[in-house]
Amino acid sequence: MRSASGVADPEPVAGSARGRRLGLALVSLGLLLGVAEIVAARLGWGPPENGLIYLGDEELIFVIAPDQAVVAGTDDAQTGEVRHPIHIDAHGRRVSGAAGGDPGPVGRRIVVLGDSLTFGPGVTDEQTYAARLAAELVAEEGAPVEVLNAGVNGYSTFHYSRWAEHRLAGVDPDLLIVGLYVGNDNELDLEARVQVPVPGERWLTRSALGYALRDSVRERGWVARRARRQPMEPDLPDELLALAGKRQHELELKDQRRLWQHAMEHLASVRDHAAAAGVEFVVLLVPVHWELNIEHESDAHVFLRDRLAAIDVPVLTVLDALREVKDTCWLPYDRGHLSAAGHQVVADALAAALREGGFLDDD
Repeated sequence: MRSASGVADPEPVAGSARGRRLGLALVSLGLLLGVAEIVAARLGWGPPENGLIYLGDEELIFVIAPDQAVVAGTDDAQTGEVRHPIHIDAHGRRVSGAAGGDPGPVGRRIVVLGDSLTFGPGVTDEQTYAARLAAELVAEEGAPVEVLNAGVNGYSTFHYSRWAEHRLAGVDPDLLIVGLYVGNDNELDLEARVQVPVPGERWLTRSALGYALRDSVRERGWVARRARRQPMEPDLPDELLALAGKRQHELELKDQRRLWQHAMEHLASVRDHAAAAGVEFVVLLVPVHWELNIEHESDAHVFLRDRLAAIDVPVLTVLDALREVKDTCWLPYDRGHLSAAGHQVVADALAAALREGGFLDDD
């Protein structure tokens, strides 16, 4: 353009220069972020290799991040460990493989809630007892049944109570099964760093740099919460607070029972939320490995069975069924989790209980 005097207007040239500077700045920023991402990855600041990502959650403290696919474990001929795929669906639940299906208008939906014993480390998606249960019911009964695996590594009765309060109604199952592990589902972890949600962390965890940023923000938030003395359960009496962070084997029997008695309050809360939602509720007692080598029930097993009966919660125990295959029901390199054979035994016991209880009968 020219002005009335015929002199060229310099503004377009200036505007073009500003555009070039902006473009150069954006390219430089992109390169800087790219280099930072590479450095962060090499320093190991990113998500764990072949490990699941967890997100902080105000209601459940922590949850599994949705839409994940990892290959966990290692191939070790000496220990028997093998690599196995794990898939997490859009709701943060472990995929049940080919098991189950659309429950349809007259079908049934079952939710299995639990800790790592339910989630199933060391086995494939199709080998968890939730998936095996669905497959067995569909194959043998021809029943349209959907079984959802809501197990999360590290959950306890506290989390089960919160899940029933905040998630049960949205999932709307016909039956809720809580897989209660006798080994440690009563333990208290009041200062878990993972409990602090970070805005946008689902997207931050997609890169090493973002993951490191998320952890930095989370650490600052955790320190702030700790300074305010805000544990997961702020109303715990001092006698229970003194037991927080201690593992089951570190406690005397009286303290173990004290924690289990507190756990009964959580399970009574699950019972009440299930009743209010019109959902059937049963507890599946999962033993620890050494219980299979004794002829009687452990003190913890007896205590839990009696206390659950006292609060009107139906109980299913698989102790005798697992004893029949005790040599193969645990992972050979990890006596704390079920093998594929162990998951099958649990699924068989659950399927038999559901058939005998008339759960699959038409209303």
